[in-house]
Amino acid sequence: MKSTRLLFSMLAVGVVAAANAISFSNIGSFGTVDGAATPLGGATFANAPGINFSLSDGSSVNGVGKNIIVFFTVDADAGDDFTQFNLVPVGFLFNGRAKVTVQSVDGAYNQTDVYSQVGTLHLPSQVYPLALKNHYDVTALIQLGGMDTNQTRVASLTHLSFIYSEKPVPEPATLSLGFGLFALIAKKRKIRRDQQS
Repeated sequence: MKSTRLLFSMLAVGVVAAANAISFSNIGSFGTVDGAATPLGGATFANAPGINFSLSDGSSVNGVGKNIIVFFTVDADAGDDFTQFNLVPVGFLFNGRAKVTVQSVDGAYNQTDVYSQVGTLHLPSQVYPLALKNHYDVTALIQLGGMDTNQTRVASLTHLSFIYSEKPVPEPATLSLGFGLFALIAKKRKIRRDQQS
């Protein structure tokens, strides 16, 4: 039992050491709406888990389409890899359409995720898994418009946040230690079972 506690304590220390180690750079936006970026979870973009874009006039009324592009580079702490990002829009649709196409690039690796909502609703958040990499150049195309109807059509998006999760990359020595502890626990259990028989 003590060996099991020791193993989980070591794993917990590794996770805590990796928390809040995400940084952002090369931040910008352009299109028919300006976006101002602010960090989430910290006073600066260094060591913040996410980035928030405030859209100064992110509304489409009666089918007049609006396109916005936001972009940034995100880096994990040395020795960590990204696992996923949560796309968190703040806005609503009334007979409207909202689409966000997120392109995450690391060298030759290119991942595209599409967020799409249509109808009348408050925009929900969505989680997207990422390939285990520690660097991404991210570009997001935001498209707002109306449904094909004669009724009032509104697509409003006032904020868009990207919140990243990461985990430590296990080092070979850490893996060996973990396997060794599991083997030790298994051996002790076998010895106890043999003694009880």
